[in-house]
Amino acid sequence: MCEKEFENFFILLIRCITSRTLRPIRGNYSESLTSILVTTFTGLYAFWLLDRCQDIFLDDNIGVTIKIMNALMFEGILQYILKNLGGAVYHKQFIILTNWIEDLYKVREENEVIREIVENETKKALKFCITSYKIYIYLMYTGSFALFMGLFLNDAILIQIRNFDIDSNSWTYHMIQMVSIVIIARWHCLADAAIIFIGIYIIIYVNIVNRMIKSLTTDPAKVTLCPDLLIGTLKKHVKILEIFGHFNDAIKLISLLQLTLSLFMLLTLLFGLQVNSMELSIYLPFICVMVQLFILCCFGEFIQSRTEDIFQNLYLTNWHEMNLKDQKVIYFMLINSLNAIGLKAGGMYNISLVGFVQILKLSFSFSAMMITFTKK
Repeated sequence: MCEKEFENFFILLIRCITSRTLRPIRGNYSESLTSILVTTFTGLYAFWLLDRCQDIFLDDNIGVTIKIMNALMFEGILQYILKNLGGAVYHKQFIILTNWIEDLYKVREENEVIREIVENETKKALKFCITSYKIYIYLMYTGSFALFMGLFLNDAILIQIRNFDIDSNSWTYHMIQMVSIVIIARWHCLADAAIIFIGIYIIIYVNIVNRMIKSLTTDPAKVTLCPDLLIGTLKKHVKILEIFGHFNDAIKLISLLQLTLSLFMLLTLLFGLQVNSMELSIYLPFICVMVQLFILCCFGEFIQSRTEDIFQNLYLTNWHEMNLKDQKVIYFMLINSLNAIGLKAGGMYNISLVGFVQILKLSFSFSAMMITFTKK
């Protein structure tokens, strides 16, 4: 049953990564072409938004909420396009990560203890991935529907197609907006899911290493039964350092764009909320942007805390009772885990919950300044 579930999930994983990088994996050219077409259409939609932007912002009869939604939608679409282009640059790293996830299920461990730990943890990873994807899809459809209804009830048209009159074709414009929002949100969800899936498997793999290290002390019978457990632990530890390097390379540009553009989106939303705090239609996109940013920062925090546990668990082993050869292995692993590894946006900025709080503080400070200067 688990093998069948993984096969279905792996198809989804390839589809998500293709949506992120726009390039085919294992001959999946049709999905790649579809992603390119959706991204191209998204760029066209951004052009329609810009074409309408001038009329919206110069018209005093149009409320602040509509202006905020126009700016917010353009920023969100710009984020999606740039993140896809950023993912395409590191297509090779995504292929390596995809093959690594497949090997976790296809390659059978010879060591009995390691095999049991890997099978238990990979089952958890598969369950987490499927559950998180279902929740993400549900939130995507809910948010898309709420956005469309908000625009429809306010008779707000955020786009303008040249030589296609808005007043005489308002229903057509509403239908174009609805279909476009669903398509773009769907593919954006698929593309972001690729990062979530890989992040979950990296966290689970770090858990595998930690469980193996704990087994060296808590279960001496298994160590006696499987004398190569320490060497197996060392290999897994080296592997996670290698995989994490590929993951950081793959998402360093994507994460930098995510943090930067999320900051601008938060500024836009906070400005709208301070101007009109009673407008409920602004709160839903504000929550969505916060959740998206929080998930990224949470991944960084979890990975950092789990890698810190590796050093602590190694130190708590009965290394002083081991022979000199095993002590050297423990020492080598301690040196490699001395500095906790974490996600870095652009290879520089640490992604963590501390960073999440800093972004919020910066957003509130800038929005307060904008309100002050606007009133003056």
